[in-house]
Amino acid sequence: MESGEASQPQKVKSGYFPWTSQESHLLKRLLVDGIRRGWRDSNGSLTKRTIETKVLPILNKQLRCNKTYKHYLNRMKSLKKEYHSYTDLLRFSSGFGWDPVTKQFTAPDEVWEEYLKAHPNNDNMKTKTFEAFEDLQVIFESATARGNNAFGLGGDATAEAFEVENDVQEREDVNHMENGTESNETTCRPSKEKLPSRKRAKFMLTVGQNSRHC
Repeated sequence: MESGEASQPQKVKSGYFPWTSQESHLLKRLLVDGIRRGWRDSNGSLTKRTIETKVLPILNKQLRCNKTYKHYLNRMKSLKKEYHSYTDLLRFSSGFGWDPVTKQFTAPDEVWEEYLKAHPNNDNMKTKTFEAFEDLQVIFESATARGNNAFGLGGDATAEAFEVENDVQEREDVNHMENGTESNETTCRPSKEKLPSRKRAKFMLTVGQNSRHC
């Protein structure tokens, strides 16, 4: 379970590896940034070596925690389960969509009614916001498509180089915003992304064909 409290060294008890919300958020940010930089290997795999040399060192340094690869695998298992709950909803009916502005799943009332009859315990899906959905989509989509189970970052950059480059890029992004110019950087930063229009850019996101899951 996640907690909003400051990170503290975690004790492993009965195979349970607790993560704070801050730790989980930073993990997702590091994975998304790395994946969008094209750091997966030629097979689309996210390997143990790259997680241990590029992701966990930054996570542990910034939040003063002591996460290991075993902690990482445990957290990724939970995140994958969470992501599947979202994709199951989208597959239930072609009437479901995703609103990137409100971060909510959308559907006509009759579609929600049909879904909630089949999933009475998921009534929160109709009104809750899901800030992590788009990040989880980036993290799991490619790996799922290739049938991979290893979630890491590929490439040759070190954790220190990634951290320094990340800080430099953030400063450049601020300068571009102040000068009113567009950045040509290919790096995508979910926390700083802005929609091209302030209008409600609703669109329907459907996954798969009109298969129904009860």
